[in-house]
Amino acid sequence: MARPQPIAAEELLVHAGWMRALAARLVRDEATADDVLQDSMLSALRSPPKSAGPVAPWLSRVVRHMASNLRRKEARSEERIARQPAPQAPPGPAETLERLDTQQMLVELVRALPEPARSTVVLRYFEGLSSPQIAARMNVSDATVRWRLQQALAELRGRLEKRYGSREAWAALLLPLAGPHTIGAAALAGGGTGIGVIAMAVSSKFVVAAAVLGVAGAGLWASKQLTQDPPSGPPAVVSLPSSPAAEQPGPVQESPASERARIAAEPASPQPSSPANDAAAATPAASADTSKLLAMNVRARFVDEMGQPWANVLFREAGDPAVFARSGIDGRVELKREPKATVEWHPVLGHNVQFLASREGCTSRTTRVQLQSGTTVDLGEIVLSPGSRVSGRVHDASGRSVIGAVVGLAPAKLDLSDPGKVRRLGDQAFDRQLAAVSIAGGEFELEGATPGEWRLWTKSDGRGYGVSEPFVLAPREHKAGFELEIPDYLPTDRILGRVVDPSGAPVPNADVTFSYLTASEAGSATASSVGDDGSFELILRREVEVSLLASDPSQRFAAASLRNVQPGAVDVVLQLGPLTDAQVRVLDPDGEPVREVKFQLRTGAETAYRTTSLEAKEVEPGLYKFHPPALEFGLELKAQGFLPRSEIGLDPAALPKPIALTLQPAPVLRGRVLSQGKPVSGAQVNAHEEVPRSTSMLLNGFPCLLHPSNLSIARTDADGRFAIELISTSPMYLRASAPGLAPKFLGPVSAGSPGREWTIDLDAGGAIEGRVVDKQGQGVAGVIVGITNGDGHPRTMRAGLQGTYRFEGLGDGSWLVRVCKAELGDDSTTMLSWEAEQNIPWSCTVTAGATIRFDVQQEP
Repeated sequence: MARPQPIAAEELLVHAGWMRALAARLVRDEATADDVLQDSMLSALRSPPKSAGPVAPWLSRVVRHMASNLRRKEARSEERIARQPAPQAPPGPAETLERLDTQQMLVELVRALPEPARSTVVLRYFEGLSSPQIAARMNVSDATVRWRLQQALAELRGRLEKRYGSREAWAALLLPLAGPHTIGAAALAGGGTGIGVIAMAVSSKFVVAAAVLGVAGAGLWASKQLTQDPPSGPPAVVSLPSSPAAEQPGPVQESPASERARIAAEPASPQPSSPANDAAAATPAASADTSKLLAMNVRARFVDEMGQPWANVLFREAGDPAVFARSGIDGRVELKREPKATVEWHPVLGHNVQFLASREGCTSRTTRVQLQSGTTVDLGEIVLSPGSRVSGRVHDASGRSVIGAVVGLAPAKLDLSDPGKVRRLGDQAFDRQLAAVSIAGGEFELEGATPGEWRLWTKSDGRGYGVSEPFVLAPREHKAGFELEIPDYLPTDRILGRVVDPSGAPVPNADVTFSYLTASEAGSATASSVGDDGSFELILRREVEVSLLASDPSQRFAAASLRNVQPGAVDVVLQLGPLTDAQVRVLDPDGEPVREVKFQLRTGAETAYRTTSLEAKEVEPGLYKFHPPALEFGLELKAQGFLPRSEIGLDPAALPKPIALTLQPAPVLRGRVLSQGKPVSGAQVNAHEEVPRSTSMLLNGFPCLLHPSNLSIARTDADGRFAIELISTSPMYLRASAPGLAPKFLGPVSAGSPGREWTIDLDAGGAIEGRVVDKQGQGVAGVIVGITNGDGHPRTMRAGLQGTYRFEGLGDGSWLVRVCKAELGDDSTTMLSWEAEQNIPWSCTVTAGATIRFDVQQEP
């Protein structure tokens, strides 16, 4: 089968919503999900699927692969950080003996593991072999190695909890192993395969073992870092993944103690990461060819509210402490950023990178920058305001101190109308860009908080979210004495159960989802955790009865379902059944079979459904066999040359054999793309719906006249002709684009009568240039300028020296020019619409071959 054309960026926008939702299920927080979406879309642009077919299932695999790569990259990064020695006094005899006892205890637990789990753990975490290397050595598959490791680590955690009672207790014991001190290896007797290796390498490998067992998670890792500072120093504050919002003041900043500890481990001058570290972090799927990419520079000037320069501001890449620089006495800083082999780079989009600026006594600022190879971005002046401090203690309902709890700020005007939902799920307004972690005694300190009206929120593993009463924070104020209570989950907050196969054996890592439907709301979600023993925990969005659906990711068994499960239910058993078959016969209006049909499975409530790829085997022309789910479902069918069709409300217990469905032929719209009367070969033509005149729509904050989702895509042949197959009978707009020519859209058009051919004439287009000026008419560098003509493809750039900007290759017609808060990147898409007539305040009119000048006022 011929390889299809590369996926267009516009086409990916159609799938961005569900891809983002899938990423959020696979990773730990919203910001990481944004990173996974960005990497997935860039990978899809660089390396499209090798065979024809629906792109959604392939994109789903890309998202899952990128999420897995990111988790491995984070783990390796934590390992490297854990290995960096910090300047400290050597441990005393008592501390050395305590660490030696802990090491011996951990080795005993590893030795007690059954084979082949024991050897797999030793090879991976003590000899440092990768999963593929272990697979080759043990003559098994890579998936088998990962599965053995997963089971072994779960077994180790379980034995630690049985011995010490809680995660906090055994984590506290293992924390010293992840600290900067190392001691000689104990003289341990070799028992099973690989134990001698542990004895020889215990001092260097227990850092990895402790991290693997969960000690290097966000909360506990920060607590471990605190033990490296003098006891009198303030608590540490860690940088958690931030939201996609660009260039907004963060509410908190690293404490001086944690900043000093981190700076001590940083190089004396900005350096790219070493080749060894890059090689260790790279994976085959995530690596990119950076040999042709050039270094990028980011410049800025940090000032106070009066415009006076801030010296010694730490400016670094958020997520890579090795990439940093400090401002001089004039407040200026220039950071050189090398392209990384672990990041997918698109030749046009570049890469979206977040930078963090922090200084003792100031609020922190985060800025997202769209970097391209060999460019220099000037961010202009960045104001750092005086910061304030908040400190206190975190405890549970019984008053006991909680170590490792995350504490952050939230707006004072927080919606607490549903306190149960906040307790269970928190709130999107909880700021996670920079947050404190409680240490011994449950103490925490947020330094560099922005003055204003706030609340505090807190969360720890196994408990809900706690929220403080509102308070006012004045500039440079230290507000102390907060007592934050982390509430325990109520019985009705959760549903606990397990998934088993037809024989009653547990199904590890099963997919468990729940859905609910009330008079005012419908929703669905995935289990927060599914264990190796098949156990699952559901944190409910609402205290309502739900329907549960469990499925086997390896598709060995049929799905199981339960209806009307009450909040607080425990020991719920979802027993998977033997696989059964259903059949669907797909015909055209003449009764002829339709070949190569692609299916999507639709599950959930009508108002809160989700679609997933469905594997259906064609057993004879037009007859397809598949495994139906346990609950009522729907099918979505697509085939080349036909309109899509959806069939909902199918009851798995009463399916006809086979299901008979007819597909209608798709209308085809034909046309030609020309430039100066000559055909344009390889031009891309997209079909878009028009936004109704009674509706206003914003794409990433820019008004749209055309709906940004692509209904169909085609490319022109050598004669410039195209035939675009529509998936709707409604009139469409056509947008044509080609390298070196300005995009242009035409419409509304319809398939019309046979033989009708539409023509789109492209040219080099015109340009808009000007300056970004302040109230005094002075040019302002670093300000983001955005433009749009309403076709759903806005553009942004940062103003250069003296505030100058220039956009070229613009199509004829009206354009809107304005200052923006964030650059348009490759990592997120936001679309809003509401019922109101859209009136766009156009700035200027562009004509081909002409340059229009338009100066834009900097927003206050």
